[in-house]
Amino acid sequence: MSNEKARREAFERAAYNYYLERKAQGSLSPEGEGDGSIESLMWRQPNGQYGVLMFNAAWWGWNAALDAHRQQEDRKPVTGWVSTDDRMPDDGQEVLVCVNYSDGSGPHIMLDRWAMGREDPLGLGGPTIETGFTWDNNDPLDVTHWMPLPPAPDAAHGIKGE
Repeated sequence: MSNEKARREAFERAAYNYYLERKAQGSLSPEGEGDGSIESLMWRQPNGQYGVLMFNAAWWGWNAALDAHRQQEDRKPVTGWVSTDDRMPDDGQEVLVCVNYSDGSGPHIMLDRWAMGREDPLGLGGPTIETGFTWDNNDPLDVTHWMPLPPAPDAAHGIKGE
């Protein structure tokens, strides 16, 4: 299971359980709750955003909290391939990725960057919102592993400096 999918499933379970607790207390009734099932609350639009707005805000907060926690962990240097189920690169970090496409082709090794995605929610060229971390060039579900880039060669290896 990919990191993104696992995050979504954990978030949806936690958010739905919280919703049920609050509803039992009579203190919560989100717009568009439908029949109150997890499916009627956690449906997503084609752009991946949740249809019930309060869950979009909760999803962004969930990711921010997880990412902040991950950054505070004692992190040892990465020297080899890392599964995306175990850990993701730092924000904005360019890395080598191993990609297995859903059509069965792969593995392919390529350069990509893990960074916060941004989207114009109205599609009018206005302000953007953060939509969560993603790869610049690949679907998160297709990337299975990543590895930091090695250091660039230097003058000691026959590369002339400027």
